[in-house]
Amino acid sequence: MVGACLASGRERVKGKHRPKALWAPALGVYCWRMEGVRQISPDEPEVLAAIQSVLAREPARHLFLLAALEELRAGRLTDRLCLYAAADSLEAAALVAPRGVWIPAATDLGRARALGAAMQSLPLRKAFGDRAVVDAIWQGYHQGRPAPRTTRLQRLLEITADDMGPWVTPELRLAVEADLEPLVAAETRLDLVAVGEDSLDARRQRCLARIRAGRTYVVFDADRLVFKAGIGSRCRYGAQVEGVYTAPAERGKGIATRALGQICRNLLSALPRLTLLADPDNYAALGLYRKLGFGERAELQLVVAGE
Repeated sequence: MVGACLASGRERVKGKHRPKALWAPALGVYCWRMEGVRQISPDEPEVLAAIQSVLAREPARHLFLLAALEELRAGRLTDRLCLYAAADSLEAAALVAPRGVWIPAATDLGRARALGAAMQSLPLRKAFGDRAVVDAIWQGYHQGRPAPRTTRLQRLLEITADDMGPWVTPELRLAVEADLEPLVAAETRLDLVAVGEDSLDARRQRCLARIRAGRTYVVFDADRLVFKAGIGSRCRYGAQVEGVYTAPAERGKGIATRALGQICRNLLSALPRLTLLADPDNYAALGLYRKLGFGERAELQLVVAGE
């Protein structure tokens, strides 16, 4: 329960009693006890498994959350993520990260609105997920009041082994640490949806972590980066491809088609599906992904609180 991490109590201030806010180390904030909300602990594997089974009904839509739940069940990421759900239902849940980042999921939009309203003691600066669910969480959190925000829509696409073509490129390889600076420069040129921190140092750290994990693929022409793609969330339900980039001078030559096609073939030999995100108005990227066999599955959105 929430009280296990954010214990309630009363402290005396100038002769009066008021509820006590305690430190939530994973989020780096002080929080009041939230009535009607429970924090799901890694020590509750049966509850985590129940939430996973609900999300797994639509694995492509919930791949990020499914991967995060596997990490939490294994005792990892507990210092950076907290999972909340309604105290009496698992029909709405939200994964919360530091700096007010929420990743919600729900099978009932009314429950999502109620969860947002009940979690007002936590900061909400960014929310990313299914468009309708994010809107419901946001409306509940702000109690229907207008709240300044910017919104960015994303198309969620999925591919399985049955959809693949015979793509291959011999120049494709895994990135090494010596490739870091060209990769950071390419990442900076991409207009990516940044759910977490998006400073230059944060991008460099993400690039380095993916290189060390064997999750970045590249094609170089001598010392010039021609193509790159990374693997973000990964679990037994699938993986998400992200950060696909082709050098401007090399576009239209089929390099991305062959390289990304080979990456997908390799990954789909061990995974049931791959997903990726694309801007609705990026027609060149959407054309590439459809040519490879990706099909559209959902519309997601990132909402960022305004000033």
